[in-house]
Amino acid sequence: MQHLYHYDFMIRSQRYRGAIPEARTKAQAEQAEVKIKNWIYERKFGKISASRNFTEFVNGTYLPWARANKRSSRDDELHASVFCRHFGKKALNEIDQQMIEDFKVKRMKTITRYGRPRKPASVNRELAILSGVFTMAVDYEEVAQNPCRKVESLPETISERGTYLSTRKVDCSLS
Repeated sequence: MQHLYHYDFMIRSQRYRGAIPEARTKAQAEQAEVKIKNWIYERKFGKISASRNFTEFVNGTYLPWARANKRSSRDDELHASVFCRHFGKKALNEIDQQMIEDFKVKRMKTITRYGRPRKPASVNRELAILSGVFTMAVDYEEVAQNPCRKVESLPETISERGTYLSTRKVDCSLS
């Protein structure tokens, strides 16, 4: 009777399990499990030690893609300079949820070039672009996960300015 071996383990709170149909003996199954663990670990976390720095990734990968694919690439370029100043030469994998939260708080405290406090909606738009950068980094297997994923948006208030229709009188006579 053929015995079917399985693996079942966790790495950083994520569970991995599956069958090892090729294994004929317990020793072969154990060897296969070790190889699977190493493969998953290297794929998920192996690039972490060799992760590119944030600025290099943004300027070399994200912005060229944005210029070619987004109509709002000019906005991305402006926001990218803010991100690069804040995160500097940190490796992509060093940037975590807490650093993103710190960035969010810092941006809320800054004054705009017009001398007014920055609005939550503006910071939320910046966070959306930053999340796009990290989504691309995940897709390119530069990082294991997007640190922006669990960062909550700031509550936005509805504008106090109303929308008014014109009160000008228009002469509609056909004379």
